[in-house]
This record gives sequence, C-alpha cells and structure tokens, in this order.
Amino acid sequence: MKHYGNQNVGKQDTLYKIRFFLNTIKELFGKYLEPGTDLSLDETCVAIRSLWARAMTFYNPMKPKGKHHLKFYTLCDMDSWCALVVKMCH
Repeated sequence: MKHYGNQNVGKQDTLYKIRFFLNTIKELFGKYLEPGTDLSLDETCVAIRSLWARAMTFYNPMKPKGKHHLKFYTLCDMDSWCALVVKMCH
C-alpha cells in the first residue's frame, strides 16, 4: 500500500492514506461478475476505534457497542451475494 506524507492532501481528501487501495477495489468489484436482475442497495456500518479516521466516523449513541462507525453504501447482486459497487460516506 502506498502512503504519501503530504499533509495538505488530507485536508481536501479524508481518505488520502488509503485512496490507492480503494481505487484498486473499485476497479475490481463487479469487473468479473455478470450481475443478475435482482440487485440490492444496502447501508453497511463497520465499528471503528481509530483516531485517524475521526473525520469519517459517524456516532450513534443508541448502539450498545460500536457507537463510532464507518458508513458504506453497497450495491450487491442477490444471486451471488457479491458487492458490485461500494461507496463510502464521509
């Protein structure tokens, strides 16, 4: 994974440390899969405790555990259970 030490980039793009990884995944998701007619758009939450991701986390006080989390929207094929598109909210 490539890390860039330019601190000015992080002010415009909160995902600059993992942008290379996310772009690679975006290119590969759905590239080798023929989607069916049944698709599902889902909101996915992943619990996180990282300090560097504070600009991207959401807080939900109603959850018993994992109150801080990352939020993703995924477009999934219901026949193969594969994610075709993943979009991170931040």
